[in-house]
Amino acid sequence: MTMTKWPVHERPRERLMQVGEEALSDSELLAIILGKGTKGKPVLNLTQDLMNQYGSLRALLGSSIFKLMETKGIGEAKAIQLKALFALSKRAHKPDFVMRYPIADPFHAYLYIREKFKEENCEQALVILRDARGCAFHYKTVALGKVNSVGLLPKEMLSYAITNHAVSMILCHNHPTGDLTPSRADICLTEKLANSAAMMGIPLDDHLIISKLDYISFYQQKLIKNRRNY
Repeated sequence: MTMTKWPVHERPRERLMQVGEEALSDSELLAIILGKGTKGKPVLNLTQDLMNQYGSLRALLGSSIFKLMETKGIGEAKAIQLKALFALSKRAHKPDFVMRYPIADPFHAYLYIREKFKEENCEQALVILRDARGCAFHYKTVALGKVNSVGLLPKEMLSYAITNHAVSMILCHNHPTGDLTPSRADICLTEKLANSAAMMGIPLDDHLIISKLDYISFYQQKLIKNRRNY
């Protein structure tokens, strides 16, 4: 049953227009997002079931897509709608202040990034973005691969750096085997990325290869052309 078949004064959308969002219950606000229920169950009954099941909006916000789908009437499409809403809500409440971590040398970069590798058994590539003072202010996983390879595209890294107004960046990737020796592919990728980054005015300051206990720096190994000082 859709909300258009309800009496006008009972429809959550119209009530929101008339009395404002503060006057609506969590169930009514969720009903506006979902729009319609299922055969035999109006959308407001469905959202009330959700709230009764989870007990609080906070608990509902933390639920996974598959957990949401355990509620009768919540299929994949509705679960994805809700999860997208929850993600936007979390982002809206993130503080605007960004922690900035001073990076004066490759060891500082290693300390900053080493705990951010989530998968220990496959290669991953992360990029550190730096501001005008050389501080790290963002990082992102830009590629996940197999045991000995990652599918990293320089275009993706540069797009991320440009979007976030980086002044320079540091590429980091792991070698799960523990052997930190750069492969020929590592060196070629670094050269390609460094050249592309220089053309875009966002220099590649370094490329770190890390393991659980150690790292090497392309900057220190003089494997990056036209490298800047840290």
